[in-house]
This record gives sequence, structure tokens and C-alpha cells, in this order.
Amino acid sequence: MNIALIVTDAGPLITLAVADALDTLKLLGARVLIPDMVEFEVGRHTDKPGARIFLAWLEANRGAVEIARTEEFAEFSRLLALDPDLRTRNRGEMAAAEATFLHALERRKLIADAELILDRATAVPGPTARVDGGLATSGADDALNAWIR
Repeated sequence: MNIALIVTDAGPLITLAVADALDTLKLLGARVLIPDMVEFEVGRHTDKPGARIFLAWLEANRGAVEIARTEEFAEFSRLLALDPDLRTRNRGEMAAAEATFLHALERRKLIADAELILDRATAVPGPTARVDGGLATSGADDALNAWIR
């Protein structure tokens, strides 16, 4: 089974960097996948807490940590070239959704349209659609606990 730990938000990376605990991401032995937009959000301002630590860790772990290239970040980069002060909101999460499970199924032609499913999921208010800035599903904790046992 090819399981990946997908970091969908900059916050946990910053927290782990400040605590000098980024290596905890590798403890399960799963591939660590960070969308390019999330990488940018953490490392954009190297004077911010954890940014330099994260970038050094990322460089030292290029074999175990993969940066997922996304259209979301490509689009943001073009906008940033027009306005260097451009702020971002939820782009890391959107980039993570682009690089995740549903898109992998679509690439393998197992489902017709990942975006249609994501649009339906994020249109539903409440905790099952988005939790703490990331996509979530009911029972995710149970699935993770079963996997690491």
C-alpha cells in the first residue's frame, strides 16, 4: 500500500519547526507530501518563526519529503508577479486538495471529476466538509489509529 501523509496547512509545519520536531512527520514511515503552496506559505518570510528551520529540514529530507506541484500555486505565482504584496487565504488547503486522493483517482480514470466531488463537499456547511482549514472526513482518526496499530 502506498500511503502518504499530506500536510494541508502551514500551521502544523510552523509549530513543528519551532518545536524542533519536524522529524515526527516521518515516524509513521509514510511518504510525506507537502503541496508547493504550503511550502511557499511556510518559507515565504524567512524572518518568521520556524521558516528557516523548515527550509533547512526540507532540504535535508528531500528523499523522504515530496513537494507536490499544483496549478493553484502556479496561478498564485502569476498573480504574485503582478502584485508582490498579494496575500493568500486558503490557497494551501486548495493546493492540498488538488494533490490528494480524489485527484489521484481521477488520474487513474477511476472517477470522472475530482473537482465536482470537492465542490460538493466544500459546499456543505459543518465539520465534515472542512475542519481547521483542512479537508476532513468523518472517522479519519479511527482510520489512522487502525493503520498505525
